[in-house]
Amino acid sequence: MILALVVFASQANAEVILSIGSGTFAADSGLQTINIFARSTTGESTDFLVADFRIEAGTLGTPAGTFGGAGFIGAGNLQGTSSFLRDAGDSRVGNLSLDFTALQPLPTADGLLATLSINTAGLAAGTYSIVGENFATLAGINTVNNGSFSIITAVPEPTSMALLGIAAGGLAVRRVWNKRRKVS
Repeated sequence: MILALVVFASQANAEVILSIGSGTFAADSGLQTINIFARSTTGESTDFLVADFRIEAGTLGTPAGTFGGAGFIGAGNLQGTSSFLRDAGDSRVGNLSLDFTALQPLPTADGLLATLSINTAGLAAGTYSIVGENFATLAGINTVNNGSFSIITAVPEPTSMALLGIAAGGLAVRRVWNKRRKVS
């Protein structure tokens, strides 16, 4: 009698997910930041992470953003070659390149990876996309959830409008009084 034992092995596919945040800014508000988060479906570790970011409008700051500080993924574990730079040929494209000193575990919930620096000066009101491209880590599957930012025009608050109305009314009353005085 032959007894066969068959073992089925399943291979887990780790996925690293980059999520670009969103924001709402006042018109001509200048330099603003958008958070970039990273996570892994299985707590994947990596010793490098690279990604390009393209904004639809405005320009990226110089450098394109910040990373590696307290509270960021990889804090204290980055090599000097890590950078977040604006593309020399296109100021709407930035490249994040993180080189960790050892395998860096990625959290299974969104963790702050970097902040993207965007110059919003001169942008018209509207919503603009932020797209992640060429995202790579040691994991077999890398995904980017794109983000956006909105520029809004300032709307006066009701109290300001009321004060403006009272001032206009006061001027109108004064004008009427002045006309009556001239007639008398």
